[in-house]
Amino acid sequence: MTASTEQLCLVFLATYLAHSTVLIAGAWLAVRHRLVRSLAAREWLWRAALVGGILGATVQTFAGVRPVAGNATLFEARAVAPRVSVAALERAPDVRRLSDDRLPHAQPAPATRLRHLAPGLGLLGLGLWCGVLALRARLALGNRRRLDDGPWRRALDELVRDARLARGVRLSTSARLAAPVAMGVLQPEICVPVRALEADLAYLARPALAHELAHHKRFDPFWLGLTHIVRTLFFFQPLNRLAARELAHLAELAADDWAARRTGDGLALARCLTEVAGWVQSDPPLLGTCPMVRRRGRLAERVHRLLDDPHEDRGRALPARIGAALLLACVPWMLPGWAVASDARAANDRSWANADRMHRSLVLELERIDAHLVALPAHMPVHLRAALEARAQELQTALDQVRPAIRSGLEHDSRPGENR
Repeated sequence: MTASTEQLCLVFLATYLAHSTVLIAGAWLAVRHRLVRSLAAREWLWRAALVGGILGATVQTFAGVRPVAGNATLFEARAVAPRVSVAALERAPDVRRLSDDRLPHAQPAPATRLRHLAPGLGLLGLGLWCGVLALRARLALGNRRRLDDGPWRRALDELVRDARLARGVRLSTSARLAAPVAMGVLQPEICVPVRALEADLAYLARPALAHELAHHKRFDPFWLGLTHIVRTLFFFQPLNRLAARELAHLAELAADDWAARRTGDGLALARCLTEVAGWVQSDPPLLGTCPMVRRRGRLAERVHRLLDDPHEDRGRALPARIGAALLLACVPWMLPGWAVASDARAANDRSWANADRMHRSLVLELERIDAHLVALPAHMPVHLRAALEARAQELQTALDQVRPAIRSGLEHDSRPGENR
């Protein structure tokens, strides 16, 4: 028996739904009951919960990994109907000659070729879709004007030097933007609204740019983009919205911490947050472009946090990364999922199917070559006929090896009481 592509896809989705529910719900409980307290640990826990379901479902479904707790059977694998009987096996041509490599071979069916190309086509489609999303985000900002001088540019250059970033950061401005935003993965860019360039708002440049630069330092555009992709692809998992919301909030808290430590002035950053919140509230259509001040309750939490202890180091990232990596490594082996059939049964079915397919291929080629040799002219060169005879010996050896497996599978298939 073999599993169809449709069955494997359904098994993958069911396993993903089970794994992601356990991981995201577990992360929520761990954070709610303060089992995980540091900012870095909470962030990496949510990241592992978001991608752990995809990793576990992929490894269990397509790599054949069986977890310790076992798998539940979602489908019975489709039985492979025998294509050859015992009598037909004995009547197979026993010739000692085979064609050279110049003779045509059987080509896979178009449907089979399409199945082999499906993973590559899926990745290509995902890449194109991500490119379209990035293009739409940039077009939404309209015509951006690059800033190469002025107080905002000088403040950003100073922060980049202090942070020792290997890549330069582009600075631009847009009339459609309500608040500063960090964007770009390959080419980091910070875009600020036009109203921020007013002379009486120059005091906002350093704290605002430090906050956005922190997002680039932490690769937040990549992580938040990945979160959006997971939410969109696996829309049927409502808990992904919870994970995405928590990751966005933690990214803002971590950027606040970095900016406060870099500038040494948490009060200035708190004033910047409240000022930007006023801009956003005065321009509701652009509210969605500024997640940092979208929710008033969390904005108040961030302001109080900066005023209480702006220089506190809230956890190192290395232990959190190690813990997240260990969690991801354990998911495929510990969490139970779904399967098409048991491993032993599937292995036997694959062995029988492979032997049957190989036998049919050899028999078909022998029949075709036998007919081809009959039609050969009598004046064929001797050395070519000798080469064909030598190749025929190799083919006959392969047939002698595959026939016992075919015969054993046929005998097992004909036993009374067997339910395949």
